[in-house]
Amino acid sequence: MIILHGSGSYAQAMDWEEFVEEGVDETLFEWIVPMVSLMLLGLITGFARLHVAEPFFFVVDLLLPALFVMLIVWQGLQLHQSDLATGQRRTVAVWYALGIYTMLGLGGWTVLLEILGQSRVPMSVEILTQVVAGGFFGLLVGTAQVRSQQNAQKATEAKLEQEFLERQQETNEVLNRILRHHLLNGLTVIRGQTQVLETHVDEDGEEYVETVIDQASEMADTIEEIRTITRTLTEDPELLPVDLASVLDAELERARRNYPEATFEVNGTDPEGIAVEANDLLGRALANVLNNGVEHNTAAEPHVEVSLTERDDEVVVAVADNGPGVADDRKTEVFEASERGMNSDGEGLGLFLTASIVRQYGGESWMEDGAPRSAAGSQPQADEHRTGSVVKLSLPKV
Repeated sequence: MIILHGSGSYAQAMDWEEFVEEGVDETLFEWIVPMVSLMLLGLITGFARLHVAEPFFFVVDLLLPALFVMLIVWQGLQLHQSDLATGQRRTVAVWYALGIYTMLGLGGWTVLLEILGQSRVPMSVEILTQVVAGGFFGLLVGTAQVRSQQNAQKATEAKLEQEFLERQQETNEVLNRILRHHLLNGLTVIRGQTQVLETHVDEDGEEYVETVIDQASEMADTIEEIRTITRTLTEDPELLPVDLASVLDAELERARRNYPEATFEVNGTDPEGIAVEANDLLGRALANVLNNGVEHNTAAEPHVEVSLTERDDEVVVAVADNGPGVADDRKTEVFEASERGMNSDGEGLGLFLTASIVRQYGGESWMEDGAPRSAAGSQPQADEHRTGSVVKLSLPKV
């Protein structure tokens, strides 16, 4: 109990010291401008009293300095009543001191010339020197003003951009709800009812029914793809350690079911035990690359080979196919939103979506030629494996 009491007292003492220090700083920078100005006015009055005998000229000599001091005191009172922070008050005091140092420098220059033997500095030189000094000080103030305006403009632009992003996110959420609950549900009903209708049509009508079912399925897949793209491009991902082996195995099993005419194999580093920084969209990113190796493959027997290369801070997943390959000038375009595949009929944004997902993870996506080596970088296994392209994804390791 004594220790707790002592530690509590120490914390209270530290809080009190911080409070006193902050209060002293705030009070100092609130009153330093009018206090110093009044002190300077007192000095001016004393010197004028010593060197000016005529009362008229004594009053005239004090008129201009007194006017400036009154304005400074008034501005200092305004500063006291403002809601400026201590750091901002300190900035005002620094500028005030800079102005004083500037004028002291002018007076010191005149004194120095007299010490060096010049009896009197010509009035024209004094005036022009003061003009130059005033221009220099005005330049400093103007520069500070411009920078302040620039900072205010940047703050305004940042606020507007944030508001735009918030509105865009709200719009995307509304569109996602429409796509999910209206279009997608409607397509599910159409597909289900058409499948029921298929049992009630003759052989001549079966082809049309299957076309409706296929188109409804493709539209549903496209809607899911659009929702995923919207989520990828507009939301900040929450990245967690993800077991690469389990995700890759699941997507390979799904690909083998969807494309029984193709063969899929894994070579290179065993993915078991490798965790990458990702989220639930990693499977979608891998699936798009696996599907791409078959859907745009013109070989009689499509072959897709997956390999992994483990590095210090990342793992590179390479997916090679034995398809027609991609020209060098299009290896970057296939990852863009406008690219729909090599010989596509218009559907699919798979590689663009994959690149977007991997980019959110902090990785990269690129394409290379498949020849003369396979995706794993080993010796070619067969002639049909020596063609095609290789899509590579670098994923940060945990």
